[in-house]
Amino acid sequence: MDIYWFDIEVVGAITDDHVEALGETLSGAGGIDATVQAGDRSGTVMFSREADDAVQAIVSAIENALEPFGVKIEQMPLPPQKLLELIARGRSGAQH
Repeated sequence: MDIYWFDIEVVGAITDDHVEALGETLSGAGGIDATVQAGDRSGTVMFSREADDAVQAIVSAIENALEPFGVKIEQMPLPPQKLLELIARGRSGAQH
């Protein structure tokens, strides 16, 4: 397995409350250890993932983030519209 790093740029003010909430959410989602850089206009969330390949790392990160909605990614590519459909189904309790 390899380690893949993610740097996610966030546009908009990032407060200390945001940093704390994000840290709690990420550590609760499989113990993801993240670094958050906060600022008045933007911020960056940095974390790593261990996986066999880059696609697996990205898919598992998305699945962890969307776990509260019951989303399970079964095919790639995953266009934004399909992702929104999976979230809607998860919210309604429909089968994925």
